[in-house]
Amino acid sequence: MTYKEFRDRIVNRLKSGEFIGDFSNYEPSSNKWEQYRQLKYWINGVEEQAEKNFREELLSLHEMDDMIKRMIELLVEESSITFTPFMKYRMQFVLLANAFGNEPDFDRTSRNSMPAAVKKLLPKDFSLHERFMENMKTIWADPRFWSIHHEVDDIPKGVELVTRYIEQHYGMEIRFPAVVWQQMVRKPFHRYYLWSLMCTMASCYFLLGSPYAKEAGIAESNRLDSAPYKQVLENYLKYPKSDLKGYLAAQGLPLYALKDIRDLGKQLNDNANWCLKTDNKYVAATARNIHRRQPTWYRAMKREKMVLLLKQQTNLAEKPAALARAHFGNAKDVELTQAMEAIDLFQKREYFDSENNYKGWTP
Repeated sequence: MTYKEFRDRIVNRLKSGEFIGDFSNYEPSSNKWEQYRQLKYWINGVEEQAEKNFREELLSLHEMDDMIKRMIELLVEESSITFTPFMKYRMQFVLLANAFGNEPDFDRTSRNSMPAAVKKLLPKDFSLHERFMENMKTIWADPRFWSIHHEVDDIPKGVELVTRYIEQHYGMEIRFPAVVWQQMVRKPFHRYYLWSLMCTMASCYFLLGSPYAKEAGIAESNRLDSAPYKQVLENYLKYPKSDLKGYLAAQGLPLYALKDIRDLGKQLNDNANWCLKTDNKYVAATARNIHRRQPTWYRAMKREKMVLLLKQQTNLAEKPAALARAHFGNAKDVELTQAMEAIDLFQKREYFDSENNYKGWTP
């Protein structure tokens, strides 16, 4: 997108009165469950967490594209408010949401568009931020996710079912109640704003806990208190040359804790050697691959493109073969299967109501 196109979209949204601004300027409901249901409440929580943990040096590492930076500086100059680095960063997300939020983005993150200083810091594999955004787009186009989303009326149970599915298939923890997902369907720019903001804290949403403890039925919230991890590490740091076999055996550590400590040693060894060789050069964290097959992003994007066709020609929802031919040019078995998946996604995500046993809204 050129700077002119970007600017025109922002101006058009300002003129239409649909420009979204600061989601934090509101009074959340005093009712606990209503707070739990509000998208603004969720965004406000993410913003507070981001501001609390935000480091100014990130601005220099991940500097904005010129066209966004120019517009932000212009808005700052015309305002009497003193903008903190985080406020400028948040404004970037607001502009992105207003410019891109009304249509799907089918492209992967392009590293070529990033500043050279940033590209040098990126790992060869996906960074956590790139993996986060790809996973969110794939979840959004996953018909199985939306089927589970509609299964129960009980809010806490629904959150648990959806959260468990995302954990198992995407290795992430996203605890949105149904109404938040639904509001993001109705107002795509809300979704883009929230995802972009969450992306700055991608590590908060990936399940990076101990697989061994999970297999043993130990909750991640209790794991560190279930075995003397810190005591073992402190003992090693005090006596780094000592043989710790006897010491470890005397601790009677459970199997999962011993495996955690073993993996920690391997990881620390590799990472410390890398830092020694590169003189502590900073690099973005690489996203870990979960040990199971994930729904594919490419197939998800094909579904999204067919959903766009269905929005333009809703009668195609009754004709999978016609949809397959319209998108792929033929309706063979593979293409027909993917067309049926797209129809399933369209009906469950874009159009669902209580009469069809699905909670939601009617467009």
